[in-house]
Amino acid sequence: MKNLTTVHQGLRRLRGFRAMVRLGSAGSVVVSVALWTLAIAFLLDFWMRMGRLERGILLLAALGMTAWMLAKHLAPALRVRENDLALALLVERQQGLSSDLVAALQFADAGRRQFGSDGLREAVVDCTAEASASLNFLEGFSRERLARRFATMAISALVVVLPAVAFPRYSSAFLNRLFLLGKEHYPTRTVIERIESPPADGKAPYGQPVDFRIRVAGEVPAKGRVQLRALSSDLTTAIELSPDPNDANLFTGRLSRVLDDLSYTVHLGDAYTEPRELRLVPLPLVKVALEPTPPAYVAATFRAAGEAGRQMLVPEGSRVGVIVSADKKLKSVTVTVDDKGKPCVLRRAMKEGDPRRSVKLDPTGTPLERVTESLRFKVQVVDEDNMSLERPISGIVQVSPDRAPRIAGAAVSRYVLPTASPMIMLTAIDDYGISKVVLHQSIRHADANQTQSSVTIATPEKRPTKFSMWHQLKLAPLKLAKGDRVTVTLEAIDYRGLLPGRGGRSDPITFLVTDRQGLLEAMQKLDERMIEKLDEIIRAQLGIGD
Repeated sequence: MKNLTTVHQGLRRLRGFRAMVRLGSAGSVVVSVALWTLAIAFLLDFWMRMGRLERGILLLAALGMTAWMLAKHLAPALRVRENDLALALLVERQQGLSSDLVAALQFADAGRRQFGSDGLREAVVDCTAEASASLNFLEGFSRERLARRFATMAISALVVVLPAVAFPRYSSAFLNRLFLLGKEHYPTRTVIERIESPPADGKAPYGQPVDFRIRVAGEVPAKGRVQLRALSSDLTTAIELSPDPNDANLFTGRLSRVLDDLSYTVHLGDAYTEPRELRLVPLPLVKVALEPTPPAYVAATFRAAGEAGRQMLVPEGSRVGVIVSADKKLKSVTVTVDDKGKPCVLRRAMKEGDPRRSVKLDPTGTPLERVTESLRFKVQVVDEDNMSLERPISGIVQVSPDRAPRIAGAAVSRYVLPTASPMIMLTAIDDYGISKVVLHQSIRHADANQTQSSVTIATPEKRPTKFSMWHQLKLAPLKLAKGDRVTVTLEAIDYRGLLPGRGGRSDPITFLVTDRQGLLEAMQKLDERMIEKLDEIIRAQLGIGD
């Protein structure tokens, strides 16, 4: 009995070609439907600008359509299993043969139970083997259906894929939006580069105006709008955006007052943003306390006066620290001191991740280190929510000046002898204490020569605030002569601790040097003036001359 190898090879070729046509046709239908489904999804999303929920539904619909096509066309094609007998029957019908081919396959099957004459079976197999060499097993096999399906798929690919390749930005945006449900937008003529305000963290101060600042590029529209929706009530409104007069690419708008959490979308030209939330947070409640440290010499008598955080009266030379506390944690505190019209900034920034509710600022290097005149200051903070005060807290540090001491002196007579020692009575007064008293004298001789000298005449131990004494001015060592003139000025120096004291001078007291005769004449003139003064007093009391 001859071998049916040729028959089996022919049948395998036929099986492969039929499977290729079957799977290729089904696959091309599935691919064509999938491509057109994506095209329709793109058109719907591009036209309707779908949100994430709508795009999710669209994705499920596209996947469902594709799954249905796979189940209808590809799955049945994959389940088909054709054996040699079925294919042999097809070949017989196509070739117009009798059932010898099927019978030969059955007779040659060693695993099949055989009946009838062995010789007859061998004869059928041998005849079939000889005849199979001339059989065309693929006769009548048609690839037309496969070609039609492939042509349809190619046209679909050309119509759908070619634009996708030509416009990659649109394709990338579509794939991101559909399969990743992302927020990427399709290219627009107007480009929203960034939203400068509100801040990216989506926080805004409660009850305060909210400014919108949006920077654009590309085609700049005439105006735009911000669509707003209250999260609690779903009430909607819109505010207009207009270009900044000084920057055509910057659009601004203001929402006068915000009392509810919001969702907003920016529309400028053909560009728009995804909805963003604006969460309201309260502004910090800030308290300011001033911590004065007066100079040591006035510490015992110093009593702070004025409001602790807004204004305070401090002694001259005091060091004033600033303590800022709030009901929220603070990221930074800035104190701006007006130093003779020039701002001096004292800033304290907390370490990252270490905000504090209370901050003490060191005044070193600022006018608050040693206050010598009244200073105005402002306090501004940034809290953990990046919120600042609507208006900085203003205050003033007023100075209670340490006035220069006052001193006065007097003598009995202006006329003295060259060897006299006239007595001078003096009284000095100061806010915090007298350190010493200095006598300055200037001698103008009759020959126009002039000499000057100074001498400390008192150093009170307890530094009293009021000090009085008599001082005997000895003229004999000066070797004066008639006609000389001695001018005495008294100076009181106050006490200011480690700082140098400030002096205050009295009116000058002038002594005229004369001889005995001149002194008698001066005394006589003095007596005459005293008599005239007494006479005026008596007349006034008696009413004489009215």
